[in-house]
Amino acid sequence: MSETIRQILADLQCDESVKEKAMDILEQAVKRRLVSSKGMSGQAAGMVYIASILAGNRLTQEAISTAAGVTSTTVGKNYIRIARGLGYGES
Repeated sequence: MSETIRQILADLQCDESVKEKAMDILEQAVKRRLVSSKGMSGQAAGMVYIASILAGNRLTQEAISTAAGVTSTTVGKNYIRIARGLGYGES
């Protein structure tokens, strides 16, 4: 999965801060068992979207979906599922 994230970030020409956040999110998601072997590109895209928001370098779901080769709906579903699983957005 880390290679898929790196490829998406390279295609988008993201800076190092987004990459660091994405790798941290991946680590946390693995620990919390939020990652599966199905739909890895969509999961990676969701993590990149979360990372871009946290790094203050927000990318569109459409741009990420194009780089990942998935639909923007797939990015949205995965980002919401992973963000909730990691506790982002909770009070």
